[in-house]
Amino acid sequence: MSENILLDNYEIIESNILKTETNKNIPKIILALRDGESYLIKYWPRNPSSDEQVLESIWQHELRQLQRLKGYPGVGDYIVNPVESKKTVDGYYLVLNSDGRVPASYLLNKRTLSIPSKSHWLTRLKNPAVRIRFWKNICRITSAIGLLHAQGLLHRHLDENSILTYDYESDDYNDFQLTGFEWSIRMPTLTRAKIEPVGEKGKISTFATDWIDLGILVANLLKIDINKIKDLHFLAENFISNYDLTISEVSIIRSLLGIQPIQQNAIKELLGEKEILKALEKIINELTDFYKKTKTIHGLAINTKHEQTDNNKERKELFHCIQGKIFKKNGFKISRDDIEIIKRFVSDDLSDSPILFINNVDSNRQDIVLKGKELCYALTPFQPDHRTSDKTWELGYCQSAYLELPNRFFGKENYIELKSENISCFTHSEARKFLNINDNSLNLMSWELILKDIGKAKNKRNEEHLRLLEGLTAVHITNVAYAKAEIFPVEFFSEESEPDNVGSWIFKFTPKFDETTEELSKSLSIESPSVRLEKIINSSENTDKLSWSLVENNDFSRVDDEILLEFYSYETDKNNQDIYSFISKKPLPEWRRFYIVPDSIEGTLRQISRHANTLDMLENHIELMNVITSPNSHLTMSSEDIVAEDIMISLDASKQEVFKKVLSTLPMNLVQGPPGVGKTHLVRALSQFIFKEEPNSRILFTAQSHATVQHLYHEVVKDLVTHNSHINEPIIIRCNKISSEDNAILNSADETGLEYLKKFVESPLYKNSSSQNLKNNIAKLLKSPPVKRYPLINQLIKSATLIFATTNSDYVERMIKENAQFDWSIMEESGKVTGIELISPLLLSYRRLMIGDHHQLPPYRSIELKKILTNNRKLTNTFEEVDSINNFKLKNELIRNGHFSSIDDEQAREIGFRATKYVNLFESLVLDDEQQDRMYESLMGKGHKRQNKLSSMLSVQHRMHPHIAEVISNVFYKNELFTDSDKEKKYLTQDFLSSLNLNKESILKNTPALVWFNQPDVQKTKGNRSGEHMPIWSNESECKEIIEIIKDLEKNTSPKTKIKLAILSPYSSQVKLISKHIEMEKKKNGLKNFLSNYIPPDDNDDYCLTVDSFQGGEADIVIVSLVRNNGKNTIKSALGFLSDQRRINVLLSRAKHKLIIVGSYDLIKDWSNRIIKEDLNEYDFIPRLTNKIELALNEKKIVFLNQLHNK
Repeated sequence: MSENILLDNYEIIESNILKTETNKNIPKIILALRDGESYLIKYWPRNPSSDEQVLESIWQHELRQLQRLKGYPGVGDYIVNPVESKKTVDGYYLVLNSDGRVPASYLLNKRTLSIPSKSHWLTRLKNPAVRIRFWKNICRITSAIGLLHAQGLLHRHLDENSILTYDYESDDYNDFQLTGFEWSIRMPTLTRAKIEPVGEKGKISTFATDWIDLGILVANLLKIDINKIKDLHFLAENFISNYDLTISEVSIIRSLLGIQPIQQNAIKELLGEKEILKALEKIINELTDFYKKTKTIHGLAINTKHEQTDNNKERKELFHCIQGKIFKKNGFKISRDDIEIIKRFVSDDLSDSPILFINNVDSNRQDIVLKGKELCYALTPFQPDHRTSDKTWELGYCQSAYLELPNRFFGKENYIELKSENISCFTHSEARKFLNINDNSLNLMSWELILKDIGKAKNKRNEEHLRLLEGLTAVHITNVAYAKAEIFPVEFFSEESEPDNVGSWIFKFTPKFDETTEELSKSLSIESPSVRLEKIINSSENTDKLSWSLVENNDFSRVDDEILLEFYSYETDKNNQDIYSFISKKPLPEWRRFYIVPDSIEGTLRQISRHANTLDMLENHIELMNVITSPNSHLTMSSEDIVAEDIMISLDASKQEVFKKVLSTLPMNLVQGPPGVGKTHLVRALSQFIFKEEPNSRILFTAQSHATVQHLYHEVVKDLVTHNSHINEPIIIRCNKISSEDNAILNSADETGLEYLKKFVESPLYKNSSSQNLKNNIAKLLKSPPVKRYPLINQLIKSATLIFATTNSDYVERMIKENAQFDWSIMEESGKVTGIELISPLLLSYRRLMIGDHHQLPPYRSIELKKILTNNRKLTNTFEEVDSINNFKLKNELIRNGHFSSIDDEQAREIGFRATKYVNLFESLVLDDEQQDRMYESLMGKGHKRQNKLSSMLSVQHRMHPHIAEVISNVFYKNELFTDSDKEKKYLTQDFLSSLNLNKESILKNTPALVWFNQPDVQKTKGNRSGEHMPIWSNESECKEIIEIIKDLEKNTSPKTKIKLAILSPYSSQVKLISKHIEMEKKKNGLKNFLSNYIPPDDNDDYCLTVDSFQGGEADIVIVSLVRNNGKNTIKSALGFLSDQRRINVLLSRAKHKLIIVGSYDLIKDWSNRIIKEDLNEYDFIPRLTNKIELALNEKKIVFLNQLHNK
C-alpha cells in the first residue's frame, strides 16, 4: 500500500464538490488541475464505519468497467476517460480526465443565482435552440447506456451526479459524458456458482430501470414535476403551455418512464437504444425546423482592434487585409477607427452568396472559413465576456483572414453556400452589448446549426486516422489482388463419365491466356497463371491436400454457384499442351468462361470479408486508432501497487520487470520475445495474477498458429482452479484445430454448451418446471445439430472466462459482432500476422498485450506485399483491379466510397509508403518506440529511460546452451539476450553428450555445443560436384552428410531418455530429399532401428521440417542443412533464404544442447567480406555471424569438421 503522493501531483481547486457524507460508501469528488488540464478525482476515504473490502471492491469495479467500456468500438467520448488509480493509506483514488467537465448537479447548484445571460446552457432550457443542444446530449447518454446494455451491464445509478458537462459555455455540442459505474452490475450469465442475493432487498434492476432513470433525469433537468408527468391524467397540453415543450418531448419522457409506448398503436414493446434515438432525432428535427422559421440572421462580429504580431503567416490580421484591399482599390488608407467603412467593406464582400468552408483538423478541432469575393474570414465562436472562457456560436467572431482560400480546403465537400441577406455584420463592442442585454429582436440563428448541417453528410475523420485507414486498406487491397490472381483461367477440353463412380464426371481443362489476369500477375511480380497453376498441380505435397473449385468468373461474384472438384490426373498431349483432369459430382454447367481455384473460393471470400469488416469496425473505434497512430500520447501509467510475490517468485528478473510493466501500463503493451525466453511462462503468470485479483475477469488469447493456441491453452488452464463456491467456475472455450491432420474446428463452445444443457436438464429448476412443452424443446436441443444451439453458443462466448482462438479465426469475428468485450486481449505470435489480422483481437478489449518478435519470421507474403506497396505503378494498377470487383463484401467503407479511385500518383505513393508499416504492425510499433527511446536519450542524456514506453523485451533465455545463445544474442539482439544463470551453470557443468552415451568411436563425442560440418565451396574445389542439385534448392551432398551424422549419433548405448531430434532446412525441397534419404536408409540393409533412440520434436510427427514450420519449436539436437553452395554473383541468387536474417535467426535458435550445421562456410565467409566491402548494410548480420563464429572457434566453443560421407 502506497503513501498518498497522488494528490501531490495535482492542484486542488475544490474538495468534495458534491458534499457527500463521510460515513457512506459514496465517493467524494475533488476538482483538480495538472499542467493546466482539468481533472476529477473520485476518492473513497477509509473510515471506521466502512467495510474496507467493500470500498476496495467498489473502487476496482468502477475502474474495470471504465477500462472495459473504453475498449468498445463506437464509444468515442461518451464515457469519461480514467487516467490513473491508486490505493493509499487514507483511501482509494480514481482520476478521471473530464476535459473540463463537472457533474451536472454541481454545476446546477453552483449557477442557481447566476445572471441569465451568463448562465450555463442547462439553466436556459426553455429556449428551443438550447433544447436542441440538450436533446443531442441526451442522445449521447442514450448511446452510452446502449453500449452498457450491449455488454449485459446495468448502470443502476443514473442521475445528475453521473452526468458530466462542461463547466463553461463551450461551442461543442458533444458535451455530456457518462460516469458513476461503481454500482453497475452485469446481467446474469451462464454459471454454476451458487447464486446469492446482493444489493438492496426488494430493488429490481433491469435494462428498463436504466431507461426509467434516464426519464427521471430528463424531467429533473427540464424542471418538470415528476409526479405530474407520470400521471396520464395530466394531458400533454399542460406541459406544452407551462413548460414550453412539444408533444414529442412529453411523449419521449413518458416512454422512458415506461408509462406509454414509444411507438403509436404499440400495445407492448421492449424499449431500446435504437427506438429511443429515433424518437430523439424526431424531436431535434422538429425543434430545428421551428428555430429556423423564427431565427434567420447569421451574426458576424469583426474585431479590427486586434493586432497580430506576425503578418507574414498565411492567416493575417483582419484589419490589415481590409486596409490593403481598400487602398489598392481607392488609394485611401483607412485607420482602425473607420468602423463604418470597414463594416461596409465586409458587407459588400459577403453580398454575393458567400461560402462557408470547414476543415477538420482533428476529432475536436475545426478550421472554419467564410469565403467572400475578396477575403476569406477565419471564424471562431464569440466570447461575450472577456472575464470568462465561455464562448458561443450565437455569433461568429473574426479577427483574422486569408487573402486566398488555403489548399487544405480544396478537394473536399465540406462547404455550404449562404444567403447574403441573412448575414449581419457587427463590431466586437456592438456584439457584446446586445448579447449581454439578451436582445432577442435580432433573430440571430446560431452558426452551430449550419456547421452541423455541413457535418451531417460528411465524415468528420481525423487526418491521422484517415492515413491509418488508408494504409491498412492498401494492404487489404493488395491481399485481395493476390487472392484474385489465384483464380486461374482455363479452357474446357472435354467431359466424360467417371467409369468407377456412377454420378461423377471427369472434366478436362487446359490453361487459357487471359490478358487481364496476365496484367495482374505482372503487377504483383508473380509468374504467369499457367506457370503457377502447373507448379501447384505438380507439387506432390499439394495434390493430396488441396481441394479445388470451378467458378464462372474471377471477380468473386456468384460464389454460391461454385462446383467442388477433386484432382484426378495431369497429362501432356502431342502438342505439349498441359491437360488437367478433375472429378466432379455435378455435370459441367453451361458457362461462357471457366476458372479453377485451389481450395474453396468460399473460404477465401470469408477470410477477405472478415478483413473488410474489421477495417469498418476500426473506423468507429476512435480510442484504438488513437493508440495505434500516436501510442505514446495515449499511454497511461497506473500507480496501483502490484502485490504478487507468490507469482513473481517463479519469474526471472527480466520477466518480473515486464510483468509489472504490463500490469501498470494502459491500454496497450508490446513485449518482444526472442527465442527461448519463455513467453508462455509470462502469459501464464499474468493470467494467474488477473484471476487472483478479479476472479470474474475475461481474457481472450490468440495466436497465429493452431499449435501455439493449443500450447497456450494447456499452459494457462492447468493453473486456473477456483475453490470458491460463489465464484464462477471458469467457462473455457477453444476455437482451434485438434491437429494439423484435422481440418475440422474443435467446437468446444458447442461441447461446453451441451455440458451446460445436460446439467440444466438434471437441475431442480428443469425438473420442477410445469411447462412440458418447454422441457421437450430443451431436451431436443441435446440431440440437435450445432446450428440449433447457436443462440446458446453465442451466450457462451459472451459469458466465457477464457477463449483461445487463432488470430484470423471466424470466431474472433463472431465475438466482435456479438459485442463480446474482454478485460484483456493477449496476442501471441504478433510479429507473424499482418496489421489487419491484429486489429480484430485489438478491438475486443481496452487492455491489450501483443507478444512477438520482429527478428523472427514475418507475416506470410510480407516481402511481396511491401514490394507492391512501394511500386507506384503496380499499386495503382492493383487499386484499379480491386475496384472492378463486384462483390461488395470484400470492400470496406473506403473502397466502397471510391476513395482510391480519386487519388493522384503522389497520394498513391504516400499511401503505399505508409501501408508498408501496417504489413507488420507489431514491428512498426516496436521500431517507432525504439526511435522514441533514442530521441529521449539524445535530449536527456545517455542512460535516461522513458517512463511511458510502449514496448519491452524479455532478455533472459532458458532454452539454448549458452554458447549457442551467445551467437544468437550477438548477431540478432545487440548482445542484449542473456542466459539464465542457473541454466548456464547446468549447461556448463553437466555433459549432455554423456547422457546421450555416445561411444568413443563417435566423431561427435566430446565436441562443443556448436558443430559445423563444412562442405567444400563449389567454386574453390576443383572437380567438386557437392553443390546444389535438381530439384531446385536441394543439395544431395548435404543429404548424404546428414545421414552419416545420424549414423554417428546412433553410435551409443541406449540413452537414459529419448532424445528430441530436429533436422531443419530453409527449403521444402531439401526437407523432402532428406526425408527420402532417411526412409531409404531405414530399408537399406535392414536398419530397422535407425533413429530408434530419438523422437521428433513436440507437436510433430517427422524429424525433417522447414524453418518456417518450426518457429516456436525446440529440440535437444538440431541438424541444419543450409543447401546453398554455388558460384552465383548476386547475394539473393547465391544465398537465397540464407540472406534473410529472420529465417537464419529461427534456424540457429531451435537447439537446446547441440546445434549441428551442414553447409559451405567458405561461401558465407566470401559473401561476408563482399558485404563489408560493398557496404550492403541490409545484410550486415552475415559479417556479424562470421565474426562471432570465428571468435567462438578461438574460444573452442565451436568446432569445424570435415565431410563424413566421402570417408
